[in-house]
This record gives sequence, C-alpha cells and structure tokens, in this order.
Amino acid sequence: MMTLSRLIGWSGMASLVSGILLIVVTLLHPDIFQTTFARAILDTPWWVHIHVLFFACALLALLGTAGIYLAQVGEAGVLGLVGFLVVF
Repeated sequence: MMTLSRLIGWSGMASLVSGILLIVVTLLHPDIFQTTFARAILDTPWWVHIHVLFFACALLALLGTAGIYLAQVGEAGVLGLVGFLVVF
C-alpha cells in the first residue's frame, strides 16, 4: 500500500531525476541553429540517445506532477484540477 508520504517522496524523486536529465540533455544536444537540421543529425552519433533521455525526462516529469497532484487533491479543488490538466 502506497502511503501519502511515500507517494510524495517518489513524486519528488521523479521530478528531481527529471530535472537532472533535462540539464544533461540540454548540455549534450547540438546547437541546431549553427548548422542545418540534417547535418546536426548526421554529425551527432548520440542523437537517438539524447532524445531517448529527453523522453525519459518528460515521462518522469509527468509522473512527478501526477503524484504531487494526487497527494494534494483534497486541498487543490477545482482550480487545482484545471491547472493539473493544463500542465499534463
């Protein structure tokens, strides 16, 4: 059984890992404005890996946001639900 404190802890950890991955992906991603898009893809051997990491980052951010909302659903009310749906 998932307790509220465990849910908040796992959601926070997912958000933390997502933020770290976003920093890593941003630093590794080539600057596509300095060259053509096709040249950036062809000259970057880790292009697929970068975008897989970005997908993992986005997934963890969504899981973190959902967990934090679920932990606060009683206090969030209708406005909290609308905000969560907009973010999600």
